Amino acid sequence: MRKPTPVSISQARRELAELLRRVRDNNQLFVIRRQGTPMAVLLGIEDFED
Repeated sequence: MRKPTPVSISQARRELAELLRRVRDNNQLFVIRRQGTPMAVLLGIEDFED
């Protein structure tokens, strides 16, 4: 199983287009955190539909 990469909410806001490209092109997973607490996951549609 792939290990998700943690990103802060502020980083996700600044780099959303790049994160989405990495999800699409490299099949990466991201955990979006606020003050270190996991809040959401960014993953490709294929993973979501599985």
